[in-house]
Amino acid sequence: MKKTSDKNYIGGLTTLVIFAVFAACVVMVLVTGADIYKRVTDRDNEACSERIISQYISTRVREAESPDAVSVEEIDGKSVLRLRERINGRDYFFSIYLGSDGYIRELYAPADSKFYPDSGEKLIKADSLSFDLEDGILTAKLAVPGCEAETVKLSIRGRERVS
Repeated sequence: MKKTSDKNYIGGLTTLVIFAVFAACVVMVLVTGADIYKRVTDRDNEACSERIISQYISTRVREAESPDAVSVEEIDGKSVLRLRERINGRDYFFSIYLGSDGYIRELYAPADSKFYPDSGEKLIKADSLSFDLEDGILTAKLAVPGCEAETVKLSIRGRERVS
């Protein structure tokens, strides 16, 4: 009888070892997959943030009511994109700029009001943001943490390029 008992013991032990190896492989695959998923989503989120802000700026400029409504100004040492609109005979500015706290901000205010750089709504954390408008071409340079710097060039519709 002892031989039958040993065979059952060895058979059960073999089954247990095979199950443990299988379970360890499943856990390793799950951990590796979770790590890969986290890295891919982090990369996509970073890239998405940069794309979103460049598309946001592009959309705002395209929505300007006239080519002359788009301007770039230096206010308190900050490069500010200003989009003017007239409502009921009164001018308003929609401003996009980098605040002193490192966030790209937007501010909608009457044209005659004082500009307070940290009073706008926070959009996204950024390392740098600058604008240049020359010969009907708006150039926006931006850098978002964890991403490469990006340059967006937009032709302001209706503004003629001077050669």
